Amino acid sequence: MLVEKGSIRGTARAMGADKDSVALWLKRAGEHCEEVTDYLLRDLNLSQVQIDEIWTFIKKGQKSEAR
Repeated sequence: MLVEKGSIRGTARAMGADKDSVALWLKRAGEHCEEVTDYLLRDLNLSQVQIDEIWTFIKKGQKSEAR
């Protein structure tokens, strides 16, 4: 829901969760994404642009699977 430009409050209402819980999980997800990006940059010697292209490719693949 947040990915689709929803708000934290709106997501919390839809999920029946507290907004602080949604914000905490969003923070955890962001930290995990940062760890993955750091791993790819460090161990695979990729530039930030290449990492961005990988994430874009993944997102496009997920959208086409949903159809």
